[in-house]
Amino acid sequence: YMTIGGFGEEAAANDFLPHPEEGLDILSHYPLVQLPYDQKRVSLGSGAPTAVNEMGGSLPESYDLGNAYPNPFNPETAIRFSLPWEVDVQVTVYNQQGQMVRSLVNDTMGPGKFQVTWDGRDDNGVEVATGVYLYRIEAPNLSLHKKVTFLK
Repeated sequence: YMTIGGFGEEAAANDFLPHPEEGLDILSHYPLVQLPYDQKRVSLGSGAPTAVNEMGGSLPESYDLGNAYPNPFNPETAIRFSLPWEVDVQVTVYNQQGQMVRSLVNDTMGPGKFQVTWDGRDDNGVEVATGVYLYRIEAPNLSLHKKVTFLK
């Protein structure tokens, strides 16, 4: 992790921060933040309770959507998928009536193996009802889906 800002001596260790001018409190302009240094993009906005993790290993040769684990689940389940090249991708959860419940991923992602976690909540943060849900990955020329069961 890379730390930006800090308190006392920690702030002085960040040589890429501008030197404070007299009367300027540098910490009020540069709060303490830790960023993973090996990531291409880092969002500092308010985040959703889900995360997308890139899995190690060789690059996949084709698209794949893995089984949710655990299934059935409570309180959360992990959904794995593979992308053979960079593509705009969406991973979305739907209820049995076909209504969208939660958007888990909506981004351009490079090739690799990924895992996204669903915490059993909808886009408004409300826990969904017990039942069977469909999770779906969509990209140009790709649409795969599988079922997962949420139990309270």
